[in-house]
Amino acid sequence: MSSPPPKKTSTASAPTGKPAQPQKATKPAKPEFMDPQAKKEALELIRLRNDFYRDNYRRLIVVLLMLLVLMFSMVYWIYYLTSHRPSPRYFATNTAGGLIPLKPLSVSSLSITALQNWTARAAAASFSFNYIQLKQQLENVKDTYFTSSGGDMFLSTLIKSGDLDAVTQGKFIVTSEPTGAPEILSQGIMGSGSYKGRYAWVVRVPLVINYESILENISSHRNINVQMTVVRTSPLVENVATSIDSLQGIGISQLLVQGTSNNFGPPQPTTPAATTTAASATQTSLSESAIMHTPISVAA
Repeated sequence: MSSPPPKKTSTASAPTGKPAQPQKATKPAKPEFMDPQAKKEALELIRLRNDFYRDNYRRLIVVLLMLLVLMFSMVYWIYYLTSHRPSPRYFATNTAGGLIPLKPLSVSSLSITALQNWTARAAAASFSFNYIQLKQQLENVKDTYFTSSGGDMFLSTLIKSGDLDAVTQGKFIVTSEPTGAPEILSQGIMGSGSYKGRYAWVVRVPLVINYESILENISSHRNINVQMTVVRTSPLVENVATSIDSLQGIGISQLLVQGTSNNFGPPQPTTPAATTTAASATQTSLSESAIMHTPISVAA
């Protein structure tokens, strides 16, 4: 038979009714004695650290104040620029990059000499063309020397007169040149018409037109007087900048031709005639009487 298990014995002490006493903390060991030199070095290190923080704190305060001043200065400058913005200034330039003085259309923009030279070139170019480059030459003259309406009426008059057909069929080369100085008949501000309020001149240019036909091997010439009304225009709006002459701020609004010689040379059907007085008179453009003019006579 097996023996009974042994009885377990408890090692716990019987309660006495008194609370357990806490254990007393052990006291740290006293530090060893510090060397005076090491202690001095440690204190010096602490002092240097404190001085470093103190000095840099002052520097940061100064930098912060400077940044605040700079920030307020920039805010004020931005406000000044936005509230005192200068008005834009516009200027005109020509094809060569040069400046063009802008003047009101109600005042004269050229001297008398400059106007005479310009009208002489305009009259000669208006009646200088050949049967090969006829359309291109007339378009260049129109864009350079005429206003929009004046150029259209000039070409329309040439077509109605039959001169362009005669040049093409007879293979003519037409050249012209002034025979005297242009004469300014009147000038002033336009009182009526589509160019009312603009400054204008009425100029007469004596011209000789030379005809030379390659087909019939004939040549002739004709003396005429070209009377044109020149008005102030804007070179930025109405003219195509093909040359310096188209940038003068003036243009021909009406061109009248009066023949002073009947020396045509070849027969009328095969010889191109310049625009006649009757044909030119049918143009519905500005007349000389529409100008509040001051007559000026220029000696030839």
